[in-house]
Amino acid sequence: MESFATYFKKHGLMLWLVNLLGSVAGSTAVFFVGFIIFVLTFMTGIATLMAFDFSSINIWSTNILEEIFANLQKASIGIIGILVLLLIFVGFSLIVGSFQVAGQYVSAAEIFQSNRARITTYFTKGFKYTPKMCLLTILISLFYLPLLGSVGFVIYLFLPIEDPSHIFLLIIIGIVAFLLSVLLGLAILHAPFILIAENMGIFKSIILSFRLFSQNFGQVFITCLLIWGVSFCYVIGGIIFYVIGGIIFYVPFLFTFDTSGILITITSLGSNSLQWLYSLVGLPFMVAMIGLIVAYRYYKYLRPQLFPQEMTKNEYNDPIFKFK
Repeated sequence: MESFATYFKKHGLMLWLVNLLGSVAGSTAVFFVGFIIFVLTFMTGIATLMAFDFSSINIWSTNILEEIFANLQKASIGIIGILVLLLIFVGFSLIVGSFQVAGQYVSAAEIFQSNRARITTYFTKGFKYTPKMCLLTILISLFYLPLLGSVGFVIYLFLPIEDPSHIFLLIIIGIVAFLLSVLLGLAILHAPFILIAENMGIFKSIILSFRLFSQNFGQVFITCLLIWGVSFCYVIGGIIFYVIGGIIFYVPFLFTFDTSGILITITSLGSNSLQWLYSLVGLPFMVAMIGLIVAYRYYKYLRPQLFPQEMTKNEYNDPIFKFK
């Protein structure tokens, strides 16, 4: 395989572009669906409030809870409708997020499988793997439930906290829970990419990811550190842009006297626009870098652990990276 820098120089710009288009498409879809659901929720909420008879409630009555419950029963259809609309929005957001993750890894995998990155691949194969990626995301979330449930139960046992030693124990429990969640995250780190790169099922992808975690923990941990490093750089860049925006737009306002409030509105819009521009450009770049890092390290260091018989045949050493 060639160096990471070589792949980045060849395909980095295109990988950023496809993730940018995917991010814009996903954000636009979430915005429009969210707006529609907001309007429907707002209208349902008004209808629910109209069905709720406040005049029949006597705040001085001893049966106030029963009166409130009786009114809630009348407005139960509206409340259920609002909850259903919120669940629809959450489900749609999950589907869009799964599509973007699938597109991210499909595009990264194509670089090492076909030495190219195409916009059509992001959308066509991204849509193809969206259902499986969505189910994988839900299943991974379920893995955390026993851990969160155990921590919540332990905290409940210590309530109310009166002994200072209990606070120390809760801190220890919190640290242990955090470390366990990190280890679980490392164990399933490569499951989404394996699902796409190897075209495998959900459970098989998770099993292979756990196998990488147990057999080659060091390389998996390095991949995680690199992902954290890229994410940290993105956050630092956002802070720098925020500071720059403050210097450019807000500092001049301190030396002017604008009683109308027009200048502060302009400066606020300018600063927010700078932050939005950074997110528009920087977030897809971060996503592209993470996808490229995961794909590169998987094919170079981790895949030989899963399929050693194929590596002996040079399946990924000669045909994919050399062209006549």
